[in-house]
Amino acid sequence: MDLSTIDRRTLSINKKIAGHATSRSVSALEATEEIVPNLSAEETIDELERKIRATWEYEKTDVNKYHLKALEFLKPKVKDAFETRIAEYEKSILASHYSIIESVIALNGTRPTLFTGKNNIVQFDHPMAGDYADDIERNVEQITKICQATGRIQPENWESAESFFGTGVLANNNGAVLTNLHVAEAVLRGTKNWESTRGNRVIRIFSGVCVDFAGWAGSGHQILFPVTEIRFPAPELHYDNGFFKKLDMAVMQLGDPIENAHQLPAPLPFRVDVDAEIGALGSACVVGFPGHPQEGYGTEGIRLEGLIERLFSNKFGLKRFAPGKVNLALGKVYDDPAPWVIGHDSTTLPGHSGSSLANFTGEPEPYAFGLHFAGKRNHPGEDSNYAHALSPDQIQKALRKLGVLES
Repeated sequence: MDLSTIDRRTLSINKKIAGHATSRSVSALEATEEIVPNLSAEETIDELERKIRATWEYEKTDVNKYHLKALEFLKPKVKDAFETRIAEYEKSILASHYSIIESVIALNGTRPTLFTGKNNIVQFDHPMAGDYADDIERNVEQITKICQATGRIQPENWESAESFFGTGVLANNNGAVLTNLHVAEAVLRGTKNWESTRGNRVIRIFSGVCVDFAGWAGSGHQILFPVTEIRFPAPELHYDNGFFKKLDMAVMQLGDPIENAHQLPAPLPFRVDVDAEIGALGSACVVGFPGHPQEGYGTEGIRLEGLIERLFSNKFGLKRFAPGKVNLALGKVYDDPAPWVIGHDSTTLPGHSGSSLANFTGEPEPYAFGLHFAGKRNHPGEDSNYAHALSPDQIQKALRKLGVLES
């Protein structure tokens, strides 16, 4: 679930989340009932307020009048979303109702987004862990390994946790970090100390960019490694048309640690898993560094990104764990020419780009089976974020050439 575009999207809830096989558009009432079954509007509002306030206390948020104003704005809108019936979404698209339903999803624990604490530990007792508390407690070791391998790509002379380019994942013991092509392009726009080689497919970075494998909440600790090279996929991995016509992957090569005491964390292996790509896993996750939501206004001139900021403690650029599920199988994503894209419903924001889509349950060791690259787009009937799958031949060949998968 990408909260950055909630004001522009049509009212479409993927029924697969609730265990159904098909996807269709439903009313705000039906959608809300699926998200919080057996609760009235008043009970839902009370539960949301309890969890929001508990989260503020748990995360030691400095609550001010703007936080309280956001909460007071949300409560009557939740009730309105319950009471409004939309027979045909083509006739009446009420973005405010959709935004409130999305808020309910995130805030009732159905699709939480949780800070990692010291040493990349995710707390299962967080008020927003919700439905995933048991999974987090049982698999804390696997989750920690995913978090340890996930870094924030940032300038060496960064000024704050919000000054960064995106997320990357350490994919092998040789210091190869897999990220998105558009993140790598942002890095090149943000630094001047580089030169291209091998027909612009390899970029040497002389200074100015690093990856921080700490970035957890409540600490200024850093685990910094400089980026010395960026490798791009072959130019032929580009289709003439289609929304997903470009392979959004690149590799950043790391050098020696900026502080000698630091060592590379254990890598997160990238593995082809065709079962995961069709949604057979009970749970998956995205770990990354969400930034500020994009500018957008809902009804009554309310800045929806401001509402999200207040409800989510107004802390961005820190490492978060976001569980969810694959909700669009490979080959089922609209306008995917390859196909090489799958959909998932973990809560994401700008800054998550380059995060792994990983399995953290049911296996002794975690692994990534996809790479997140995009949030929601405005396509009716498709309620999903997007990740590249690993099973397509062209992606496997590209990752071998980039040094991520073994030959």
